[in-house]
Amino acid sequence: ILITHTQADYSIEAVNARKENFKQIFKLIENLNNSASDQIPVLIIGDMNVVAEYPRGEKTSEYEWIESHFKELGLDDAYRMNNKDSGFTYNGIKNKLIQIFDKDNPSQQRIDYIWIKLTNGAKIDQAKVINNYYYSSPKSGHLVDLSDHYPIKIGIDF
Repeated sequence: ILITHTQADYSIEAVNARKENFKQIFKLIENLNNSASDQIPVLIIGDMNVVAEYPRGEKTSEYEWIESHFKELGLDDAYRMNNKDSGFTYNGIKNKLIQIFDKDNPSQQRIDYIWIKLTNGAKIDQAKVINNYYYSSPKSGHLVDLSDHYPIKIGIDF
């Protein structure tokens, strides 16, 4: 299991830095694949700051780039394996924490992922975005999202 948080932002410098982050991740997986048995599952989890799809559903070029590299290494997008919907993990319209800190950002994006290599016939039986974790804000007393990102939950049937 590798947990990561790649470079944020969409400037040329940030995108290039994120690409370097991914090259390090790909190299690590390649080394694992070369040294470990094919029977070992691999999970790469985190805020990858790569927008999966445009509003009309077509994949972004950055997502296509990471997807092709992960697939070459035997990993799949766990959420996409089970779902066709957008699966927003960053939702500037519904997330109350984003509305506090970045109220002028109404974007809805899927930028958090679980990339997975399953082994021994294991299957994902569910993958969903959890968007109902709140805390009571000490300032307002209202319920506020725990994070500006929603987590992804998967179930694996071994």
